[in-house]
Amino acid sequence: MHVLLVPYGSHGDVHPFIGLGQVLKSRGHRVTFFQPEYFGPLIRGLGFEMVPFGEEGRMEMAMRNPDLWHPVRGFQVVAAGMLDGARLVYDLIAEHYEPGETVVVGGSIALGVRLAHEKLGIPAATVHLQPGVIHSNESTPNYGGFDSNRWPKWLKRVFYNFVYAKMIDPHIEPGLNAIRAEIGLPPVRDVMRGWMHSPDLVLGFFPEWFGPPQSDWPANVKLVGFPLYDERDATALSPEIGAFLDSGPPPIAFTPGSANIFGRPFFEAAVDACVRMGRRGLLLTRFPEQVPTGLPDGVRHFAYAPFGQILPKVAALVHHGGVGTASQAMAAGVPQLVMPLAHDQFDNASRMERLGIARSLVPRRFKGPAIARRLVGWIDSPEVQTSCRAVADRIAKEDGSMERAADAIEAMT
Repeated sequence: MHVLLVPYGSHGDVHPFIGLGQVLKSRGHRVTFFQPEYFGPLIRGLGFEMVPFGEEGRMEMAMRNPDLWHPVRGFQVVAAGMLDGARLVYDLIAEHYEPGETVVVGGSIALGVRLAHEKLGIPAATVHLQPGVIHSNESTPNYGGFDSNRWPKWLKRVFYNFVYAKMIDPHIEPGLNAIRAEIGLPPVRDVMRGWMHSPDLVLGFFPEWFGPPQSDWPANVKLVGFPLYDERDATALSPEIGAFLDSGPPPIAFTPGSANIFGRPFFEAAVDACVRMGRRGLLLTRFPEQVPTGLPDGVRHFAYAPFGQILPKVAALVHHGGVGTASQAMAAGVPQLVMPLAHDQFDNASRMERLGIARSLVPRRFKGPAIARRLVGWIDSPEVQTSCRAVADRIAKEDGSMERAADAIEAMT
């Protein structure tokens, strides 16, 4: 079997597909990634075939758009990227498709995968990394910090029909339907609530206790658990990080996300909080220009470290709420403080708060004093530590998520 993998987004979106690709490859399947060249060194370095698409630097351009992290305008940036790559991905899939031999697995917003499934009949699976991307009027995700779950179901139905028709669909449907007309397909509606989910298979890369299936979800959703690939086979833990972790009390780790280049206020607040708490700090970002100069003693910056190797040695993780980062912290059993910005981050934070393992701060309140107040005492409390250990134990017992995902993909053929 030849499996075409089409993740879309940042490192947190690509890592799960790498873990899946490794399992599929170990089973004797041929695996090819379709990705922007931004990820070429990582993917090729792990021995995978890769077909690059899109203009060089296009992903970096999206990352430089500050609206990417706006709770409302962020979807407009994402929608533009979805449409930008849809026809390119469709054409590449058509070029590589061998009937009876090929299946394709795409991320939530890889529209070209759905186009190829519909036009060419190629078996296709949609991967959702987080429950918040599947809309439900039964248990509605937290969109942008807005929780409507106290509303009656009829009111949610009316409200979200309006939101999607007036605020979501106009940014995606005209462009998508223009592409569909070019390849001989009729127009489609309700893309983000219905059409985006492959009728063949929808894989939820999260466990049922984190995102319980709802009666109005697609019937073919299969939950496999958190993927937890962390790049440790491509990026070794540096001796400097190891030495820092071992040189004193567990630090508090801070990261605003792998694609966030506007994190300087985040790190300034992080440093201030560490000084106020008298705690060591570990600042993680691939963009060093975000980090304040003249860091105080006990606070260090590093570009990247495999989460599975460092998080068991930290006192807490402060981050943006991306599901990949959050799941790694859950697996490590560490308390979390989340500063959600956009997309699925508010919903992820809400789910972890209900589990008793996280707190959150909106960006305008994410300052040193507020961070300190949220963390001091709370991260060391027996109740929080017990809740974090319980979640970590649960994840450990559910190991094998990528094996279950590979089983489901093989069953499509």
